Amino acid sequence: MTPLGFSQEMASQQIAALLPATAYIFDRATAPSGAGGQKTTFTIRPDPVPCAIGPVGGGERSGRQAPRMDSRTTEVITIPAGTPITVRDEVEVLGRGRYEVTAIPTRSIEIAREVEVMEAA
Repeated sequence: MTPLGFSQEMASQQIAALLPATAYIFDRATAPSGAGGQKTTFTIRPDPVPCAIGPVGGGERSGRQAPRMDSRTTEVITIPAGTPITVRDEVEVLGRGRYEVTAIPTRSIEIAREVEVMEAA
């Protein structure tokens, strides 16, 4: 229990109820291709994950930005705390598209997990 009387599981369930979208996480695996290279495959996890998606920083982008080598959009997907995910995974948000996980910031206390993503190539 936390000092306020909430368990991490209770907090995660309450946050999940506030997340309006649905996502599926795809686990990445690599194996020898048989031709000397590597073959990448993705396996979808069977259970959907509640989520929200928005721009990095939580609001509209403003000000000057450095030129990017890649024109794909970077966004943040919020999922329930403790949801297993790695930077090797991809996430498909229903109605929005598929994204590569680029970063998972660590927090000292996690109420919800924010995952930085980029549109999948």
